[in-house]
Amino acid sequence: MRSAFVSPQFTFLHDLMTSLTHLDLHTLTVNLLGLSMLALAFITGFPQARHALVNENLAGVSMSGLINGSVSSIAWLTWAMSNSLIWIIASCLAGVPALLATWWAVRRSGTMIRSKDLVLPALWAGGLVASAAIDQVAHVQTMSVLLGTSLLWYMLPAVIEVWRVSDVSGVSAASWWLTLACSFVGAAYGLVAHVPAEIIYGGLSALGSTLILVRLAQKSAAWCAVCGAVEECWCRIAEELDELDNDPIAA
Repeated sequence: MRSAFVSPQFTFLHDLMTSLTHLDLHTLTVNLLGLSMLALAFITGFPQARHALVNENLAGVSMSGLINGSVSSIAWLTWAMSNSLIWIIASCLAGVPALLATWWAVRRSGTMIRSKDLVLPALWAGGLVASAAIDQVAHVQTMSVLLGTSLLWYMLPAVIEVWRVSDVSGVSAASWWLTLACSFVGAAYGLVAHVPAEIIYGGLSALGSTLILVRLAQKSAAWCAVCGAVEECWCRIAEELDELDNDPIAA
């Protein structure tokens, strides 16, 4: 007669297989993506903050975009808390240390915030307040769509700035590579967790990050290192003409 004894190892494997069989893959996927989004949100801003603190250089960094990013962070946190979206709440809070470090770098560098840098943030903040009021009164969901486009208010000034100027030495490429990675993770989270705002945000973030990384791959778009990347540089032509004028042989 065979023994009825079952080894502990067999019991463990049986329980493990049973757990995996009944595993909720959707919940597991959402939590894994949420955890990845949290980790990326925490580390993404630090390369830029470190770059600015070490070099005390913010050349190519858009102050308007930085202010808009701060406004957007507050808006995302408020919206996520009102909708009990735990992973988005955690991601917003995780990004705070790097954001504060970047603002500390701005203060140490002595960079002045001009009045024109406040125009877009004021419009963006006003739009968010208006959207929140409409949602409360009309019981619609305009805020989720608006937050999805919030990246434009942060990314667009940054994209314009790096393509407008020639000196982009103050911009950290590492931060934008991490932002690109965060874009894909955020979009995937939005798809799985059914959060449209994250899908829109992720798509726009991927596009903007790519445009900035393409610009950063160029050492200097202009020969003079003064003219912007998309401006026609006449400095070299002007210098050559001056040399011809001052050349006695050519004269």
